[in-house]
Amino acid sequence: MPDQPPNPTASSRLPAAPVVAAFDLGSNTIKMTVARGLHDGAVEEFLWRSETVRLGQNIESTGKLAADRIDAALASLARFASEARSKGATRLIGVATEATRIASNGADFLERVQQDTGIEIKTITGALEAELTFRGLQGLVRLDGGVAVADVGGASTELILARDGAVDWSRSFPLGSGRSTDRFVEQDPPTEAELTGVAMMRKLPWPKLRLRASRADG
Repeated sequence: MPDQPPNPTASSRLPAAPVVAAFDLGSNTIKMTVARGLHDGAVEEFLWRSETVRLGQNIESTGKLAADRIDAALASLARFASEARSKGATRLIGVATEATRIASNGADFLERVQQDTGIEIKTITGALEAELTFRGLQGLVRLDGGVAVADVGGASTELILARDGAVDWSRSFPLGSGRSTDRFVEQDPPTEAELTGVAMMRKLPWPKLRLRASRADG
């Protein structure tokens, strides 16, 4: 009896998922991940890039993105986009956070990104940024029991309280490493007085948070 040809599984007969490049336009750093989703729900990453461009530099005092920081961001994004397409990426998408969110020229900047690089970037709210922070962490570590998560960025910090993988509370605060530097630091290296000024931020009336033993607790 002749050998039968192998019977391909259902997953092997399915077309390959498209390769996507995802961008994170932070206030300090631009990040890119190139990946595709697999049929079992996993994600296969091909490429990861990160570059510090200080997009939000001096936004605390000017209220807008500086021209030289925009140019630096566009140069990085154009280079990243070229690499992504060389890896087969057919969709380039991303999010922009606090610096672009509060900048008076944030929308104009994202239009230039679309025109110059073809990357579709949307500005997200602080609430969504906190949610995505937690969802991204869920894919990396176990989050059983009561968990407090802090994501300290350049211009904002997201705090999340969760229990057994479900978010109980989250908030985005206008506090970050770049924002604090712009507000208090002029020297390089910073002086003792400047470092003291940064440290004083902890005395602002931030909410006092407590992880509850269970959601039913008062």
